[in-house]
Amino acid sequence: MDWKTRLKEMGILWQYSGKEDEPHALWTSGLHADTFNNGSKLLENPALLQEVITGLIEKLQTNPKYKKPDWVVGPAMGAVVIAYELARKLGVKFAFTEPEQTSEGKMQILKRFEIPSDESVLVVEDAISTGGSIMKTIKTLEKNKIDILPIVASVVNWSGENEVENKYEIISLVSDIPRRWPPESCELCAEGSTALRPKANWDAFTEN
Repeated sequence: MDWKTRLKEMGILWQYSGKEDEPHALWTSGLHADTFNNGSKLLENPALLQEVITGLIEKLQTNPKYKKPDWVVGPAMGAVVIAYELARKLGVKFAFTEPEQTSEGKMQILKRFEIPSDESVLVVEDAISTGGSIMKTIKTLEKNKIDILPIVASVVNWSGENEVENKYEIISLVSDIPRRWPPESCELCAEGSTALRPKANWDAFTEN
């Protein structure tokens, strides 16, 4: 299946077309971009979500590095439902990490769950852009000496990388390299387009 086309058709994946008055995406990282995956629109459509989870499992199972994990873990909040549904479909346990300010900075902390070090974990994200959240989740699991599979799963991968930390292969349904810029050098701003937070302004992104 062409997942990029499918997610576009369902109004989940948006890409800048250059139409008059069309905004462009302001990512959480602060970067401006011509692409955005609205995971909330996927989560509010349970039938499509199950379709996506099935597709992700099929792709994972064709990878020689994959083995059935004991747990599926994702960072809160965006990956919680994805990780839960993936765990449910695989028939394994589920957990999530959550953000907390620590002496090392803002990290993803495994606060509510105890995962034995001899049980394996598959780390899942809804979308990887800079990879910040998933790296923090991996570091938390590594710090707790938890066995992590050498692959991570994501619905979309915008990072332009094939691995996280040169160690964990990224398996995704959509892999692309969006155009993205720091605010001070954004080409779309220079063309007159306005940078907006996509989820808070979704109608402005999809009305044209």
